[in-house]
Amino acid sequence: MPLPEDWRLIIPDIGVDAPMVSVGFDKDGAMGAPEGPVEVGWFRYGVAPGQRGNALLDGHVDWSDRQTGVPRTGVFWRLARLSVGNPVIVRSGGQEFTYVVTEKRRYRWDDPEGVSVLQPTSDSRITLITCGDVFDRSTRNYLMRDVVIAQLQ
Repeated sequence: MPLPEDWRLIIPDIGVDAPMVSVGFDKDGAMGAPEGPVEVGWFRYGVAPGQRGNALLDGHVDWSDRQTGVPRTGVFWRLARLSVGNPVIVRSGGQEFTYVVTEKRRYRWDDPEGVSVLQPTSDSRITLITCGDVFDRSTRNYLMRDVVIAQLQ
């Protein structure tokens, strides 16, 4: 399913107003991530925001420029600061879908239980995913995944 070109994710409480891009699977078969630090990835093999089901969105918590090595914050730098009840908005042209945060979770990056948040649902929700905790240089991975679940209002 194609994503309309002008979709944006807006999370006022953490200062996010970012373009959304379509992502698929990465080389390891996991959900892919956006190619840059300021976009939010929408998993194109799932449902779109506003539809019944679980729309999966991910983004980087931080980023190192591949050319210069200069680090910077990513679009989901403050995602873990969201609270239950905060609004999350998806906007495209004249359409707007307002979600409200209902859950926050944290999983080890390799915890099989973490895939439970990726499963289809019968309600209308978005699941926001980013890296969290400490970066492990030996695995080149963050130790945790921060997950925020929001229900369509």
